[in-house]
Amino acid sequence: MTLSLEKSSISLLLLLFLAITTISSAHNITLILAKHPEFSTFNRYLTLTHLASEINRRQTITVCAVNNAAMGDLLDKHMSIYTLKNVLSLHVFADYFGSKQLHRITKGTTLTATLFQATGEAPGTSGYVNITNMKGKKVGFATEDNDGHFSSNFVKSIQEIPYNISVIQLSNIITSPAAEAPVAAPADVDLIDLMSKKAKITGTLLDEEPLAVYKIDKVLQPSELFKSQSINSDNSAMGPSSGADDGDGDSNDDGDTTNNNGGMIMNVNGGWFVTFVLSIGLVFG
Repeated sequence: MTLSLEKSSISLLLLLFLAITTISSAHNITLILAKHPEFSTFNRYLTLTHLASEINRRQTITVCAVNNAAMGDLLDKHMSIYTLKNVLSLHVFADYFGSKQLHRITKGTTLTATLFQATGEAPGTSGYVNITNMKGKKVGFATEDNDGHFSSNFVKSIQEIPYNISVIQLSNIITSPAAEAPVAAPADVDLIDLMSKKAKITGTLLDEEPLAVYKIDKVLQPSELFKSQSINSDNSAMGPSSGADDGDGDSNDDGDTTNNNGGMIMNVNGGWFVTFVLSIGLVFG
């Protein structure tokens, strides 16, 4: 019975995850670029740097892709994956620029914020890109402080979903000393060790990349969000209960009531809230 309940819970959680992903994302940059093999390297590094998921969750975005040859020039610099992420995030604009918009820029020039600026990694305003209409109907791209030199030009539109996502091709990588500066690798975090300090891991239900599902013995919720109430005191008011002396329920130091059989019961805004003790850890390679 317990095993069946666990399988049902996992299936429900996976379906919920897929439903949320489908609803919240009207586009998928990986699938868009997969139709164009000349951008396969750029597409691969969007995934490796986790920028693809960031692009997919945003509702208004412009992605400036470069072909495999241009990516080869960038990779020849042997940057760390963290520096590459900064460089590529400079090629993702937090605004919509289709082909028509690029050729109809007010006063011929504009500044737009990129994901590099949004991350907080960009010093000052180095995460902004200057887009300028030039002679011969060319559109140039460069960092804000470019001294009149545009390192990249608009080539063509790859795919446009108006005011949602625009994927365009640039001739070269937009050069930026700030984005190309070395970035230290973040400290490694041991998820199992971190969780074992409290909410203990009693087993592994699924471990197949990119998804890992662990079973834990208890779930702890912040007391600020959940108003706990003793089950025993409530049962006493209602009368004797056959399970009152089972010893299955206990309370943690924060006053949250937990159930050692895989569930926790708390009073949430006057109503009973039951949560199964299953935790999903998403690990992206």
